[in-house]
Amino acid sequence: MFKSGKHDVLVMRFEFESLVQLAAFTFLGYMVVVNPYISEEFFATLSAWLLLLTVVGGGWPVSVPYGRPFKKIWVTGIVMTLLLLTASTASYALFIVIGLQHLMTTWFWVCANWAFVLDAWPVRHHTPKTAIIVGSVASMLAALALDYLLTLFSVKSLLPLFMVTQLAVAAIFSPFFVFQGYPFYRLWRQPRIGFAILLLSIAAGLGVTALPQNIHTLVTSLLSGVLLWSVLFSWSFAFPLTRQYGQPKRGLLTLPLVFVIAVAWSYSVSRLFPSIQFVTIQFKNDYSRILIVDRLLEKGIRCVASSSFNILRICFFNSGSLSLTVTQTSSKFTPKYP
Repeated sequence: MFKSGKHDVLVMRFEFESLVQLAAFTFLGYMVVVNPYISEEFFATLSAWLLLLTVVGGGWPVSVPYGRPFKKIWVTGIVMTLLLLTASTASYALFIVIGLQHLMTTWFWVCANWAFVLDAWPVRHHTPKTAIIVGSVASMLAALALDYLLTLFSVKSLLPLFMVTQLAVAAIFSPFFVFQGYPFYRLWRQPRIGFAILLLSIAAGLGVTALPQNIHTLVTSLLSGVLLWSVLFSWSFAFPLTRQYGQPKRGLLTLPLVFVIAVAWSYSVSRLFPSIQFVTIQFKNDYSRILIVDRLLEKGIRCVASSSFNILRICFFNSGSLSLTVTQTSSKFTPKYP
């Protein structure tokens, strides 16, 4: 009886900590949207380092399970948070200097797949220090290679939708979440399990991009909620209501719950931004991006701009009806409304 009570206390504590983390990341995401001084790429960098330090590195150097935590848990939390912020800021500043800050979103996508689908294979059997060093370098090289491949495709505006869809489907079948690798666990071990999940999720991502463009924003919002709550429901809250079942029954019961929560979550988040319009403009270089934003600010239009894959996404607040055409030399930028 005592053991059961102690276990319940630990579960409640873990769930409470997860709620605190959810609140913190929700606040950070909100600040990224409404604050022009916080870059979307920096948020991606922060998320990539979070995955490297926790999943790939196992909490090294001062957190559990592979680090050496301090006696007081709050000291460990502060030190790891400072380490996360320092690594994120330093790496983001470095890539701004060398002009590769647009890689941060791709880097996060690589790290997320590597951590949650491939289970940090093949460095998971190395020391945590080696795993982080090798993992950070290898994942960045993979992001560079992917960025080069993406330059061969002209429809880059579909990449955010593809990435969100691929990660959402990968999370559903990940060894850690929803179906906990079922039925791919029959492939016995990594990397075969991960590659099978990757093939399925990539096919799903490509399929979703074929949907009508006028629903892309809605689908992206919904699937980003599915991605988030697949992780939270399974990992952070340890399958409430379904943990007593085995797979695949647990996954079949968890999946509709995740979708219902994701719909409610996406709707609630959308209510935080009731007067926002999004315009997507393709630009050729950073000068074009700066020129576009400067001209908008000169006209007194309150907006927040973020860019990735040479796509400028401008968020307009209370702008009413808006018609925008920006011209630089012989290039004409025409807004595309999602």
